[in-house]
Amino acid sequence: FPARPGGTEAEQIALAIQTEIYPEADFLLDLHGGDVNEAMTPLVFFPKDTAHEVNERSRLAASHLPVDVRIPSTAKNGLYSHAARCGIPALLMEVGGLGRWTEEEVERDLSGIRSLMGFLGMGETPRPNPAQREAAETLYLEAEADGLWFPRIRPGQAVSAEELLGVLEDLEGNPLQTVRAAWDGIVWYHTVSSGVRKGDAPVAYGRY
Repeated sequence: FPARPGGTEAEQIALAIQTEIYPEADFLLDLHGGDVNEAMTPLVFFPKDTAHEVNERSRLAASHLPVDVRIPSTAKNGLYSHAARCGIPALLMEVGGLGRWTEEEVERDLSGIRSLMGFLGMGETPRPNPAQREAAETLYLEAEADGLWFPRIRPGQAVSAEELLGVLEDLEGNPLQTVRAAWDGIVWYHTVSSGVRKGDAPVAYGRY
């Protein structure tokens, strides 16, 4: 997003959503399960740099979802983030990871949908989440080269400034990059697959 006519099949799908669904939408919830190569703590992203009323309605809605981390985002080209830039309050909720799912995770998603419906006046009872906290800052650390990634952390783990988060090595085991925390924080997610490309984000962490 924004989608362009005559693009790839994915872009044609995006164009159909953008032209047929966005104009009818009052709110958009994008449900994700973490990437197949990511271990992740459940969280929700909301827009922070679109129109003020869109930001605030999205933020308030996020506080009704059953995940304990709420992250302001400046993303621009995704399903939910472009919707927000088109004036539609929107969220992206991440529950799951590693290409797997559990009944508990499915129920968490369904519970979130029901609570959001209540918040939107759609017949259910809204359930604010008093345990949810908002991230003040997030770092998406990038790999400086192609290599093999060896994480030293887990999702939800508290880390201290200068604590080792992981090491990027070449095929002979020589270190290419040693990744340490810039400040005290919490690990949101990290890559578990060995191979990473330069520019990939093998770990993201933040602080409240």
